[in-house]
Amino acid sequence: MIEPTLREVVKSDAGDLTQLFLYCFNGPPWNDGWSREAAEERLDGLMTAPHFRGYLAVYESRVVGMLLGQKERWVHDYHFNLQEMCVLPSMQRSGVGTALMRHAQGALLGENVDKVYLITAPGDAAEAFYGKLGFYKSRGRIVMGFPLRGP
Repeated sequence: MIEPTLREVVKSDAGDLTQLFLYCFNGPPWNDGWSREAAEERLDGLMTAPHFRGYLAVYESRVVGMLLGQKERWVHDYHFNLQEMCVLPSMQRSGVGTALMRHAQGALLGENVDKVYLITAPGDAAEAFYGKLGFYKSRGRIVMGFPLRGP
């Protein structure tokens, strides 16, 4: 297990986050096909949102993991919508993702956040990772979509 430095994301991290995002999500198992421009727009939209919270892992002066999302008001407290999380493939299964999640959870608890939720593909390594950390399939909500360009 390695011990990365964990800290909050700052605006000047945008370039490193974009590079990590492209590397992680354009490779297996996702193979998404993000262009640099689309990834920069996605990350900028997250980072400039009013209730953005982001955390990153640095190891040997290199950004190796990120966790990004938004704090959202709920009835009696706040929830955190985890929108993007990734760890450099060569650093996966080394404790970086777990350390990053635990760091974020601690920081969010200090902000009166009661719950973290996310969307991921079923039956893959990401679902297994989140399950190992105590996440579960919600019994009270489902994810639905609607194609604006037809079926």
